[in-house]
Amino acid sequence: MIRWILSELERNPAAVFTRRDLESGFPTDFEAARVAKLLQYVPPGDEEASVQGPNGRRLAVVRMPDQYVAVDEDDSEYDPIPLSREDLSRYRPSMTELGEIIRADNALHGSPSQLHQRLLYLGEAGTAEYTVTFVMGLFLRKREAMDLLRMLPALLPQKTGRTAVVCPTFTLANPKHLRELEHLGVVLTTFAQNASLYIDMSPLGARPGASLLTPEQQTVAEGLGLRVWSHVTVAQDSTHKGRALVTVGDQTATVSLVPLRLLVRLLLGAREAPGGWVPEKALWADTGNEASGIRQALGRLRDRFPDVLADGLTPTDLVETKDKRTRLSVPPELVEYDREWLIGHHDGVVADLAKKLP
Repeated sequence: MIRWILSELERNPAAVFTRRDLESGFPTDFEAARVAKLLQYVPPGDEEASVQGPNGRRLAVVRMPDQYVAVDEDDSEYDPIPLSREDLSRYRPSMTELGEIIRADNALHGSPSQLHQRLLYLGEAGTAEYTVTFVMGLFLRKREAMDLLRMLPALLPQKTGRTAVVCPTFTLANPKHLRELEHLGVVLTTFAQNASLYIDMSPLGARPGASLLTPEQQTVAEGLGLRVWSHVTVAQDSTHKGRALVTVGDQTATVSLVPLRLLVRLLLGAREAPGGWVPEKALWADTGNEASGIRQALGRLRDRFPDVLADGLTPTDLVETKDKRTRLSVPPELVEYDREWLIGHHDGVVADLAKKLP
């Protein structure tokens, strides 16, 4: 019954339910939920009432001189169904009691509370160092969902970790939206496939960034040993001539000319061969640097991103060096760059390398 109620609340978070709907669909669950105060009685109102008919369609409730009946307004041959006053008594689910049931079933810590009509804080799990905060999201439309998810971090205490938003039926598939949520530290999940209220924890077990890749791309990235699954962008820094604004995950840094040459060469390497490894000698020749200059530029590039990597990864995992080879250890599908700006760069080395980029 609760799973059905949740799906209805996605359509209308202020929904009320008639006793007839609840008893006819869930005869044993209704009384238990009412006694447990999960369902709260709602006094009669003036709004139009409806009930669900045997055919699954909503039937309008009409008051006759001596009784109430349910009629199908779209089918004049449908026989009216007599209703009692008790049938039409209405109930609204208690969101805090509902949240408490979900919290207890999943052994979460904390006290459920309503953050918004469509957002219910459920509790937390984890340690002081890394916490997963669980929130139920009752979404119907994608635009409204994204607006609420963007403001969600401001509604929660600042903690180290991720936020899991449990959606009864709602899903998001747009890669742009998933990238944005990844940057916010938000992952969408749902309940387990059975009728229980156990939260599906599998999306939380996935590597950060996994939602940005297809299963096939994840398999390839794992096979190549690519370490950092974060979105990376390379664009012009309008405040510093010739420098780039490079974003890794949720941190953006300015990259100066010599490290930029190196970065563009690594971007090219990622598209030249599986794994993206560039031999040390090729880095020297293609970026106009000696070995000492390459090592220094590598250090400067890594130093720009000391705090963006998760799961114990370090900047040396982002720009990885092994056996006199170096690569940007990021799946190519997660890397975006302004090729037009790079080709028009005033530095000939950057421009020539960029011309070879797809």
